[in-house]
Amino acid sequence: MPPPHDRLPDLLAEWERWIHRDDLPLIVRAALGHYQFETLHPYVDGNGRLGRLIVVLQLIEGGLMRDHLLTISGFFERDKWTYTGNLQRVRETGDFDPWIRYFSEGLRTSAIDSLRRIRAAQQHAREAVALLRDAGARGVAIQIAEDLVGYPVMTVTNVEARYDVTYNTANTAISRLVDLSVLRQVSEGTYSRVFASVPIINTFR
Repeated sequence: MPPPHDRLPDLLAEWERWIHRDDLPLIVRAALGHYQFETLHPYVDGNGRLGRLIVVLQLIEGGLMRDHLLTISGFFERDKWTYTGNLQRVRETGDFDPWIRYFSEGLRTSAIDSLRRIRAAQQHAREAVALLRDAGARGVAIQIAEDLVGYPVMTVTNVEARYDVTYNTANTAISRLVDLSVLRQVSEGTYSRVFASVPIINTFR
């Protein structure tokens, strides 16, 4: 149960100050901060997703990561009873050590899985570039393929703006990528078409 509504703003402000303290190791601070946030439970829905996002932002702010490349939801959602059970055990016993160990293992497992997915996506992109070069493609089509890991979904106007080319040039490049099965149109119709590298998207699902 969340705390009484009239106390919630003060409790959240105190929690925010706490997670920015610098006298605890970053992972321990993230683990305990996550426990505190989930215990406050400030929203009717979405507390778990937001709480896990805050963990990632803490790791970035603390210098452990440069970018939002770590997805931790998979580990904690895979066995939700274990996740919620560990949180509840802290509330009932005040013993933080098992929670911190479980949380740390979650980060370790998630980091390994995220690295595997990133490497697989990079391999897809390298194969796409090689395919394009073998087919004699040049210019923007190659640039799109090289950037697929960061931009696996696009429209013609996205490409036009990103690479500072004309609409026709962007459209021609995407058409070439579609012809070579590097991209697939994932929207219906002929207006506001959306294209995607399905293998890369599937890598991160």
